[in-house]
Amino acid sequence: MIVPELKRVKTFLGFLSMMVAWSLMNIFYMLFEVLKNGKTSDPSVLFFWSFIYIVFAWLIFLLIPLKKLDPNGKLFSPLVFTFISTLYGTLVIVLLNLLLFQSTESMSFLLPLGSLTGFFFGLSYSLLIRSNKLIYLLDKKPGLKILAFLYPIMISLLIFYLFPKYAPQTAYRFMPSEIRERIVAETIPKFNVGDSLEHLKAQLPGYFEGFDDGNGTLSFNSHHFSFVIQVHCNKIVRLKYIHDSRSFDASIHSDL
Repeated sequence: MIVPELKRVKTFLGFLSMMVAWSLMNIFYMLFEVLKNGKTSDPSVLFFWSFIYIVFAWLIFLLIPLKKLDPNGKLFSPLVFTFISTLYGTLVIVLLNLLLFQSTESMSFLLPLGSLTGFFFGLSYSLLIRSNKLIYLLDKKPGLKILAFLYPIMISLLIFYLFPKYAPQTAYRFMPSEIRERIVAETIPKFNVGDSLEHLKAQLPGYFEGFDDGNGTLSFNSHHFSFVIQVHCNKIVRLKYIHDSRSFDASIHSDL
């Protein structure tokens, strides 16, 4: 049974559900890209623009309907509402794309994301409105509602700062290029001549793909860091690294 206090917090629960759906959709897409391509392209771009879409969708297509509809109805059972919300999310992404960009070129990319968002929103909202303890807590302490507005910042910090900081080996494939570069810059100095190539490849999954036969050379230069590495018989035989853009000998030594 839906408690009466829900009327005072259901708008908040709806917005919170949208934020949960936004984050889970992005995480699932990152997982899909890693499984398909070995790494993500630039998830931070999708995080930003999908957030804009989500806010527009909330204001235009969800805010008023959720206020008007009776949450005690069968429509809001988890199974039914999740199914309807998935279809609604697909329709909303089509309408928003046509409204904002008047284009169908990106539809094949956006449709699965809209469906995923609708699915996670429907599931989250239909479960949250049944959590009487949460509803009572929010009704008694309305100041907690600010968490919904801080949620995008917290989830972004968790994924793009804490995840690569404390689990760089796992996070490497999921990060945008700037963070991957930072992980490389922090990982390379941990190795020395004589260390195993396999250990290095495990720390930076996919970065040394051309070294499959246990031999190879690689040099990299940027404003932040530069390095040169040579590997022979699965052992590092030369490694030089600097933290800035100063010139250094990045030539490949053929006699190693």
